[in-house]
Amino acid sequence: MIPLQVSRTSQFIAFVRDISDRKRAEEERDHWTQTLERQVSDRTEALQRANVRLQEVDKVRSAFVTIASHEIRTPLSSSLGYVENMLDGITGPLSERQTKYVRQIRDNTTRLTRLINELLDLSLIEAGRLPLHKTDVQVEQLIQAVVETLQPLAQAKSIELVFEHPPRVSRYRAIATSSIRLC
Repeated sequence: MIPLQVSRTSQFIAFVRDISDRKRAEEERDHWTQTLERQVSDRTEALQRANVRLQEVDKVRSAFVTIASHEIRTPLSSSLGYVENMLDGITGPLSERQTKYVRQIRDNTTRLTRLINELLDLSLIEAGRLPLHKTDVQVEQLIQAVVETLQPLAQAKSIELVFEHPPRVSRYRAIATSSIRLC
């Protein structure tokens, strides 16, 4: 309101603004803010519960991998011992064909044992009980080892597996555990 004097008469000028829409908008904003805050809180609690559940499942999975790996490794080690005895001639002479097959059994059993050990290492890494360190990796030797491992499978399918490399490839830094040897 603004007071005015016009011909000795006091008058007032008033400006009135209807703020009903603004008040309704503010109330609606407050309502939606509270609704969103409640929903965010509910979702946060649900995510926290899901995270706890995932951690429990991960512990169970890790324990399963550890137990299963140990249980599988034991008969593999025993089988490998019998195969080595056969190759050493303890069980009697083997024909050339038998020797070839027994060597394949030995190689595959050794490979399975190595995979089981890597699963166990992975469980230990996830549990934080196996430290990681950086080491030099000779890429050529690593690839050559993979090629040699896959060579019998390739030959069985009449596939020629050849490793050709440029001379500039040599060493790289990699993260490894103390029990994993990277060439």
